[in-house]
Amino acid sequence: MFPASKPVISRMLTSIDNEYPCTATDGSRTTLTEEKDKTGGFILTSNVEKDYVLACRVNGVYNSLRTGESGKYPEGNTAWLEHRDTNMTKLYQSVFKNATLSAGVKYKWGGTFACAKIPSIHDVV
Repeated sequence: MFPASKPVISRMLTSIDNEYPCTATDGSRTTLTEEKDKTGGFILTSNVEKDYVLACRVNGVYNSLRTGESGKYPEGNTAWLEHRDTNMTKLYQSVFKNATLSAGVKYKWGGTFACAKIPSIHDVV
């Protein structure tokens, strides 16, 4: 889960060039249908704080997101934005749901997170 504070964010862009608004405040959910297990990068920018960007890169996407493994959300429902309230939006990626794992199985997930102030970043991405 990758939480992002409002008004620091108002939209999210993915590494496969999709853009999603992050302005809802009603607890709703936006399913990132096209992202599936192939999206390993996300940036969040703001219409209000145009100089700030939040970023998340999933390291080792194939292993971290358990691509092709059983016990996940149905295809097309493995990533979503939860529009929690007026203060928070969260990005989720499901890697387990009703999974049966054998004893001794090791699961590794890796990611890189960044927050930066870059003049007018909202206008160039």
